[in-house]
Amino acid sequence: MPDDGRKVRPGRAGPVERLELLRVVQAQAVDDDEHDALGRGPAHLVLRLQLEEIGTPVLRDGVPGRHHEVLGVEGEAGEEDRDEAGGRDAGEAAPTRLEVVVSCFQNSPPPLPGIRRPGRLPSAPGRGRRPRCTSRRGARPGRAALPHLLAEARRIALPGVEQRRCRPDLEEVSALTRPDPRDQAALTVTVLGAVSPYPGRGVAGPGYLVEGFGARILLECGSGVLSRLVAYCDYADLDAVVLSHLHFDHCSDAFVLRYALDAATRSGRLGAPVPVWCPAEPGEVAAFMTYKDAMEARTIRPGSSMTVGGMTVTFHPARHPVETYHVTFASTEAPDDGPLLFYTADTEWYDGLPGLAGTCRVLIAEASLAARQEALATSTGHLTAAQAARLGSLTSAERTVLTHYPPDRDPADIEAEAAEASGRPVTVAVEGLRITWP
Repeated sequence: MPDDGRKVRPGRAGPVERLELLRVVQAQAVDDDEHDALGRGPAHLVLRLQLEEIGTPVLRDGVPGRHHEVLGVEGEAGEEDRDEAGGRDAGEAAPTRLEVVVSCFQNSPPPLPGIRRPGRLPSAPGRGRRPRCTSRRGARPGRAALPHLLAEARRIALPGVEQRRCRPDLEEVSALTRPDPRDQAALTVTVLGAVSPYPGRGVAGPGYLVEGFGARILLECGSGVLSRLVAYCDYADLDAVVLSHLHFDHCSDAFVLRYALDAATRSGRLGAPVPVWCPAEPGEVAAFMTYKDAMEARTIRPGSSMTVGGMTVTFHPARHPVETYHVTFASTEAPDDGPLLFYTADTEWYDGLPGLAGTCRVLIAEASLAARQEALATSTGHLTAAQAARLGSLTSAERTVLTHYPPDRDPADIEAEAAEASGRPVTVAVEGLRITWP
């Protein structure tokens, strides 16, 4: 809430201009003082929106940013919906306002009481509109699509009949603008999905959007990743896709990404195939990474690198049952500074691993198994959470992010196990986590 106590509409003047909508975490129906016994009064949707500050540092010794709330009032129920009895007793008061309680964070959200449905919302434009974002391939210049907060809040808090009675007008909701991370002289990583080897309820497989230095790269494309990606950019905005290996938990959505990119080509939004960097083996899987004029497979080889914009991406062999590569990201203008980001991909522990990751600023490490499963981790080519945390302590990483964990494992348990092993705080990747650093 602003200091002067004003109620601010999202996307309007004031502090909201520096914030980005994330998700609904709690919704509650409230009666409006002005309605009559049949619920024919003005029906409003009252929102407190979960927001994320844009353009401020997030590396603060692992401590989440400050929390605050912004209140907005949007929408009005239609007459035909207010007139429906819908099974309600004639004398029973109808809830005509909907209150949504959410919070602001810069890192991962802290536990909040009363959370009914955690998870990221899909983005949705207003009627007759399409999400827009900056594109180097000729798309319209940029506004971030607003998540469909109103309808989702209705669904959480109200029974079916009242969902119809309290319907928002989405044209009243404006999208929020934000700086395009691709155009910043810094690296931004957004977690699109973090669980493996299969998605869980409402959570996606591995996928990370890496932006900055004139480049936008999708790192991994697991199940459900594409539905998260569109909240941040159009498929046609991708400069490259990187697949560390071709196990299906890391590449399953690439099989449908090609259809999305083909549609973008036919609509004129995509002027050239998007390169998909991946290993050559298994060959029958790699063959699917080239499709018409939409995407084109590029083969990763040990020690090879590519340059996209002002970003250099380098590949080093990992230890996994199929051909797999660690991935590093560095600025082409400061190659001597070492990698800004080191991504382990899937790998077992080996003596040379800390040396490869040694000078990175941020480490994203897989944490597939529990500490008691170290023998299984070695035999299957994976790391435990304890090993991943220990790797972070052996590097210069300012932040260690653990990812690639089973969907039924509690992130709090992973964090506790990792902290015990390394004595240093770690971050467990969750959808929507965004990290920016120079």
